Amino acid sequence: MKKKLMLIVVAIMAFFMIAGVSDASAKAKVYKSHVYAAKQLKHHYFKHTYTKYSKKGLIYTTRSLKHWNHKGANYKQTAWTTNQSVTVKKSNGHKAVYYYIKNKKNGIKGWIWRGYLASKPVKTTKTTSYEGYNPDGFDGPSAADDPSGKSSGKWKSDARVTAYSKKSDAAYNKAQKEFNDSYAAYLAKFNAEHSTN
Repeated sequence: MKKKLMLIVVAIMAFFMIAGVSDASAKAKVYKSHVYAAKQLKHHYFKHTYTKYSKKGLIYTTRSLKHWNHKGANYKQTAWTTNQSVTVKKSNGHKAVYYYIKNKKNGIKGWIWRGYLASKPVKTTKTTSYEGYNPDGFDGPSAADDPSGKSSGKWKSDARVTAYSKKSDAAYNKAQKEFNDSYAAYLAKFNAEHSTN
């Protein structure tokens, strides 16, 4: 009887220890934002709840955007639900629209720039990082804030990012070629000067 009671006590203790560890791991570290919402211009609730997928970007803890604790790129296959947005004027002077997203399974919730959301899961492929490109700092024109994508004034965020990527690829390739050519010329000159007859 004593043995049974001991086993029950140990099992209960183990359960609470595991639960405590899980709870601690769910609490992500919070980071301070460089750019935040200086002014909230409009808070809008959608008529329906939509499912979205994050491509990248930061997930902010509140709509003031002063702190963030997750990166959208780490949850590309996560189905987020969204039912509201906020239009803000950021501390850098740009206007932007952020969606409130949440997922019941992982318990994560927060605000993310709408340009970082997609209607379908994002394929996990190797991508090129363009340092200095910050679409989070501005927002494209939109006749309506319609997350369903059916609005005639739908903002073409993907097209804008793709256009920038192609432009950056061309600039990078050009710079790489110039470097390779100059390096080859330098090697040829060096070899000519140091060659032994």
